[in-house]
Amino acid sequence: MEIEHFGSSAIEKIIFTAELLELILLQLDQRTLLTAAQRTCRYWHSLIRDSPSLQKQLYFIPDENVSKSWNPLLAEVFPSFFSRNGGSAAGFGRFTFATFDMIQFPDKITAYNRKEASWRRMLVQQPPIREFAFFDVVSSRVVRYSQCVIRPKQREFAQVQDGLRMGALFEFVVTRGPLRYERQMFQRVFWPSSEKEDHPVWKRNPGLVEAFQQASVKFDLVVYQIAARGCLQHKVRITEEEKMRRLMFSSYAELNQEKDAETYDVVDVEEEPMQTKAHW
Repeated sequence: MEIEHFGSSAIEKIIFTAELLELILLQLDQRTLLTAAQRTCRYWHSLIRDSPSLQKQLYFIPDENVSKSWNPLLAEVFPSFFSRNGGSAAGFGRFTFATFDMIQFPDKITAYNRKEASWRRMLVQQPPIREFAFFDVVSSRVVRYSQCVIRPKQREFAQVQDGLRMGALFEFVVTRGPLRYERQMFQRVFWPSSEKEDHPVWKRNPGLVEAFQQASVKFDLVVYQIAARGCLQHKVRITEEEKMRRLMFSSYAELNQEKDAETYDVVDVEEEPMQTKAHW
């Protein structure tokens, strides 16, 4: 049998056929598709940018026809955001900025915080998350209270109404969120579909437990923190976690313009002896 030998022109014709090239590129891992493949030539870059299938593969546009899955590249570089059964996608335990790639390699912070950085536009999950709940639990000798915040409103979410992007989640937790890292006791980014929550602090308030359970059913993502507030004015020790947050925030502030203040739908859950309430 005569073997047909393909010349370079035939190979180029195959490679530069959009449909065939798209099928080939879909076999690449996410990091290679995002970086090396797009640098190959302008044609490849344009194809990856304009192909709905490849953009879904990169978590840039929603894909409603897949099982729930985290963005693997984001889980790799921001592992504490993607926890499973009390640990993280990378095997770490509690939420900590120390797991972030930009903290482990500080020379990358400037690159990460560029406004045009591609990770900002990536969906954190497919199919996309369109709202998430936030629990702020504060313990004090004077008063105990918690508030549940549904973020964001439809109006505020209009710019990313096709799903929660990592840039928005990062800003909420690191730069503009109401999280009190200086007095923080415990913090989690909780994925109800991937893990179970059994933190003992929840047990002290049945209303809070009920609200958290409702949020876990309604939302794909629940962010919460448990913090302590002293009754006396004193100098607060700056934790290592707060130092890392400030390092990221200072770089972020230098490279990004501040946005207008946001408003949110807030549902309060007051601890005993005050009446507990929650509405979702």
